[in-house]
Amino acid sequence: MKLQDSLEKQGEILFRNRGFIPILFILFSVPVSYFNSFDCLIDNKAVEYTILFSSIGFIVLGHLIRAQVILSRQDATSGRNRNEQVADSLNTKGWYSIVRNPLYVANFLIWFGLSIYLFSFWLSLILVLAFWMYYERIVFAEEAFLSRKFGEAYTKWCNETPVFIPKVKGYIPIKYKFSLSKVIFNEYSSMLSTGTCFLFVALLREYSIHHNIHFGELTWVYVITLACFGLAVKGIKVLRKSRS
Repeated sequence: MKLQDSLEKQGEILFRNRGFIPILFILFSVPVSYFNSFDCLIDNKAVEYTILFSSIGFIVLGHLIRAQVILSRQDATSGRNRNEQVADSLNTKGWYSIVRNPLYVANFLIWFGLSIYLFSFWLSLILVLAFWMYYERIVFAEEAFLSRKFGEAYTKWCNETPVFIPKVKGYIPIKYKFSLSKVIFNEYSSMLSTGTCFLFVALLREYSIHHNIHFGELTWVYVITLACFGLAVKGIKVLRKSRS
């Protein structure tokens, strides 16, 4: 099999199984945390809060980008399709006017923010390398599909738009109506995944520093809020589906 065909096939497999990324992150974070030193965080509130707010900043930015892309997406594009590539039209406006893969940029910011909170250079480095290797193949498969479908129009857009690092100029506005319900119903699984991983990282960090895990009042509020949010959205979706 030619290398090009092999990379495309790998990308298609990874595309269908990209939901396993949170599991891979958790598996990597456990040994990294075990061998990590948290001396700089102990009794140093300035560093601790800097890490906390930096982590939350990256995570929130990532989800805001995902929300805007989802609100402005066209039908059958940039969706949550898992089994095959779908594109009835080519997105070239909004975030797609400055970067070809805004959802993957957003995902990177979210996972990078989580790695920062564990306060591990090695976890962040592993994340960057793994993300590059993983998504490089997915993007390769997507671009092969889009190139076959849209031809010269896709090639022209690729020549003008970077793959991953957004360009500074050239943003083309796109009209969309803000809908909080649309964001929540499309993104609740991603939000739950991020919230769960953040909780896991926080508890893992606490155990690595203090050698025990203390479920305080705020932790229980966080867990209950996360669970209620997930169950409520899932319940409403099931109810809507049953009525349609």
